[in-house]
Amino acid sequence: MRSLRIANYLLWLTLVMGIATSVISNNIPRRYLPLAPVLLVVSLILWGWLNARQAAAERVLDGWADQLAKAVKRQWDREAKLRRLTAQPRLPVRWQLTTRNVPKKFKSAVDGQKNFSPLAGVQRVTQEILANGGGLDELHTLYGGLGSGRLILTGEPAAGKTTAAVLLLRAALEHRKNGGSEHAARVPVPVLFDLVGWNPNDEDPTRWLVGRLARRYSMFRGRVGRAAAEELLEEGRISVFLDGFDQVQKSLRPVIMSALSDANYRIVLISRAHEASTTLQKVPQGSGVMVELRAVDSSDAVAYLLHDRPEPVPPAWAAVTANLAGEPQGRLATALANPLFVSLTNEVYDNAGNDRSVDELLDRNRFPTPLAVQRHLLDEIVWSAYRPRPRQPAPPFSIDQATHTLRLLARRLDQQENKSLRWWTIPSWVTSRRAPLIVATAAAVFQTIVGFILLPPVMELRYAAITSIGLGANVFQRLSSKSTTSGDDDALTTAGWRDIFPPRAVPVGFVVWSLSGPGSVLLTQSGVLGNDPPPPWVLYTGALTLTFGAILITGRGYQMVSGTIIGVGAGPSFDPIRDGNGPAEMEVRTLDPREVWRHHLGLRLGLGILVGLAVGLFVGGSTGSVDGLRAGLAVGATFALMAAITAALARNVGVATAFAMVDLARTEGTPLRLMAFLEDARRRNILRAVGPRYEFRHDMLLKRFVEVQSRKSGKPAPTAQQK
Repeated sequence: MRSLRIANYLLWLTLVMGIATSVISNNIPRRYLPLAPVLLVVSLILWGWLNARQAAAERVLDGWADQLAKAVKRQWDREAKLRRLTAQPRLPVRWQLTTRNVPKKFKSAVDGQKNFSPLAGVQRVTQEILANGGGLDELHTLYGGLGSGRLILTGEPAAGKTTAAVLLLRAALEHRKNGGSEHAARVPVPVLFDLVGWNPNDEDPTRWLVGRLARRYSMFRGRVGRAAAEELLEEGRISVFLDGFDQVQKSLRPVIMSALSDANYRIVLISRAHEASTTLQKVPQGSGVMVELRAVDSSDAVAYLLHDRPEPVPPAWAAVTANLAGEPQGRLATALANPLFVSLTNEVYDNAGNDRSVDELLDRNRFPTPLAVQRHLLDEIVWSAYRPRPRQPAPPFSIDQATHTLRLLARRLDQQENKSLRWWTIPSWVTSRRAPLIVATAAAVFQTIVGFILLPPVMELRYAAITSIGLGANVFQRLSSKSTTSGDDDALTTAGWRDIFPPRAVPVGFVVWSLSGPGSVLLTQSGVLGNDPPPPWVLYTGALTLTFGAILITGRGYQMVSGTIIGVGAGPSFDPIRDGNGPAEMEVRTLDPREVWRHHLGLRLGLGILVGLAVGLFVGGSTGSVDGLRAGLAVGATFALMAAITAALARNVGVATAFAMVDLARTEGTPLRLMAFLEDARRRNILRAVGPRYEFRHDMLLKRFVEVQSRKSGKPAPTAQQK
């Protein structure tokens, strides 16, 4: 679309310059004067055509933007509900201009080198608006009205930075939706990503964001989709919220700030205040406004805690709220100065079947400092989430079991650079291989017994024994290998049907079928395969199974047929084709961990059975054409069982994780149904899901679990150097 604007501009510039030059020089020959109207008409037609093309391109871009807005809204409506951001009451967001020592260009620069126009329906930000601060509405004005287009949203730990960003994003989406189609075309679609993993020294921000958009939203897959994503960014039709600035490598922070300064789209950067302010002092270019979320006002905390309380207010709650109102700088008010601990107070001392009284927080002997109050609330979160409640189903896990498991998870995650739980790495937590060895042995014995039952009637006993034992040994080797039980970080390669059957698999399968089916029949008719060639039905049966294998080899399910008779090409020879399949399904859709888990324990098991049927059809058909129907059925069924077992179970990270869960339950006392526990903890707002990963509700909760677990075990928490 930018090229059309440039062409339009050049057309008129050429006409104006030509006419001006001719008038000034006054040297147009008379015989050329009749051409002037023709040139004018042609120019007008060309101008109209360019405008029509530009309008059509804008309508197409509008469609992309509207489609993205719907996807973002679905994503964050669901996430806001899980984070309990849609329920009332909700603590108000309050912010102020930072008072920290940062360069003036990042404190009061309402305009910048890009000089963004205010969004439709938003007033331009002035110094007065900055000085006054405000709430969520004023924060949205800041987001949409800053001429610099750069908002740096900061706060202390647990100040609710990500929550404020999510609320601002949803407010921006609502503002875009409420103004109508023409209004929406002038308002960008907000998207939120974390900064972890981006190195601006290797990749410019726009190209990196195009990749993130393609991985998160399926509409941007492929060449056309990525081009549309880039166009939306370059045209400023997308605004970008970037979280976790304080979590990236310290040396990269100034580089990131500088790299973002030239972007053509609005940016909201979310960070802890200290890390942001120290970085801004080192940034040579760019401008913006750094604001800080204010501590929770005691009056806001009182209103939140008394919402929906019966009248008259219970004495315990009356005493606590009176303390907060009467001592706004006191011990309790300081402890509840951020949203996390205000909401924990509400959760821990919920009156439904609660035998604990909130006024215990007023006990200065038990809780002499604000930190003591906060630690107590963090310690009680599991009890609050898993205690039995009247007229409600009993929690599926006990308080002790939940506490023990969460502490174990926290200690594991604290040793990682990325504090999220990738369930497919759980196998790396165990050293014992008892569970996979038991399963491999049982499967091998079963395979051998089936072979001894089916094969002796159709072949000599010694050959039946050798075949049965060989197939059983193959099953044992495949299921007990390290590749079946590893927990590598990159082990999760598939998450949906499109990963197994990518679009390019269809033409590959057609080529394989054409060469192996009709091609082999033509060869038999020409006599190349001898005087007694296999019948056509055998050739077409083999062609179908080879086609199925080729389709799997083309996608991310190639490991399921690796090592089988239809797995030719499962090695590195097909890597160039597989590399062009685009991002994995889990990266282009908002899949939660449970969905991906079900994929591995359902879809892959079903495909394993199909692989077994394909192998059995191929081997059985070939054998039956030579030794008869009975032999074909027996041999085909035996090989089908072997292929199904190995394809369904070997290299299936879901199965490997199940093995690890069994070992963890035996050695660490975690729930046997660990995935069910993780999902239950998510519903109880202790864990959160970020794509297919779990993470703790807040880093302070993780640190507290680690601290308590280390104290109980007598082992100090690992230092940063040890990590």
